[in-house]
Amino acid sequence: MTSPLLTNREPAPKGDLLRRLGLAVVELLGIFVTDISLPTSVAFGAFYAVPLLFCFHRARRKEVLVLAAASSILAPLGAFIGSDGWATPELGVVISASTAVFAIWLTAGLVLNRLTEEEQLIATRELNEIALGATEEGVVVTDAQGIVTWLNRAAEGMLGWRRVEAEGRSLSDVYRRVDDETVTRAPELPVDVIIARTRSGARLPVEETTGVIRDLQGAPLGHVVVLRDASKRESLERELRQMAFRDRLTGLPNRTLLAERLALELDHAARDQRMLAVLFIDLDHFKEVNDTLGHQAGDDLLRGVAARLQECLRAADTVARLAGDEFVILTPGIHNRQDATLVAQKVCAALSEPFHLGSHERTVLPSIGIAVFPEHGVDGDVLLKQADGAMYLAKHEGGGRFAFADGIADSESGSGPGSGRSKSHSD
Repeated sequence: MTSPLLTNREPAPKGDLLRRLGLAVVELLGIFVTDISLPTSVAFGAFYAVPLLFCFHRARRKEVLVLAAASSILAPLGAFIGSDGWATPELGVVISASTAVFAIWLTAGLVLNRLTEEEQLIATRELNEIALGATEEGVVVTDAQGIVTWLNRAAEGMLGWRRVEAEGRSLSDVYRRVDDETVTRAPELPVDVIIARTRSGARLPVEETTGVIRDLQGAPLGHVVVLRDASKRESLERELRQMAFRDRLTGLPNRTLLAERLALELDHAARDQRMLAVLFIDLDHFKEVNDTLGHQAGDDLLRGVAARLQECLRAADTVARLAGDEFVILTPGIHNRQDATLVAQKVCAALSEPFHLGSHERTVLPSIGIAVFPEHGVDGDVLLKQADGAMYLAKHEGGGRFAFADGIADSESGSGPGSGRSKSHSD
């Protein structure tokens, strides 16, 4: 059987390999053309080039564009030389068809590779969004012009903007910083914390970190802003300060904070030439409460004592727990020893009422030692030691009373009715 493509030419010998190959390709492709002229050849070139150009549109690869240009030339050229007598028609068909088949095959591979890269890019972007969406830090992404393109849920919660509402807006609309002057007027904030204004107008302390997003060539594509809620850090810092300067059981200042306040008040007292009193308190028979009712009852008793001591003191006074059942009261700005005596009497009266410990009631009385600045010392440690010694004097006298550090300092003992050398005073 002879192909219609060869009707105007004498058939080549049967043993001609090119003829057999050409006939096979023609029959395989189903190409039946009565004559291949130059316009027909151009049509063949367009037929092969158009799909390639479409592939270039999808793949965006220069290799595809080169193949489209080459096939648009080689395909009609092969067909034309086969029809114009320059070579056998079979050779022209082989050149034409094989060029197109190879070009389309290679282009399809490039397109598939491109699609695979796009799928991987989409998967990576989705994974990044999931990871950034799960973080507690607020993340805001913008393009090179500062237009918001994405933000995670943490940023939505901080700034008050939903993602769909923020996308397409300027970063300055979504993330508004308070002016620097206002920031400098907030000395309680760490220096690396700034104030942001939420959508509702509320002030939010945040830690800000910014970065530039660049492509592989280093050109800027956009920016990323990472926000950390500094109010949580402030809360943590308050907890740490609480642990460092406060007694965990009662919440009172501990020995460290007491020493700081005592040093500060001594400076003020020396400058203003005023007196200051330190009262050292130890609870009488506290060990019996622990031994008979248990440590939980003892803890409840200590918390109750702390609460009553705070209630009977001025705002300017400090009550601290040193350890166990030992408390210290710092009373600045007193005028004379009688003011210190009144404080001691208030403490005795406050603790004289029974404490309810579960189904039990217990009454504990204090032994109180008093040291006065500058009479009994001008140094904080000295005053504490003098007050501690006076407390043991009061306890030795039977407890439930107070004593000045006069006997400890080899000076006249406390003032008031019935006082004398090395004497303690019961309320």
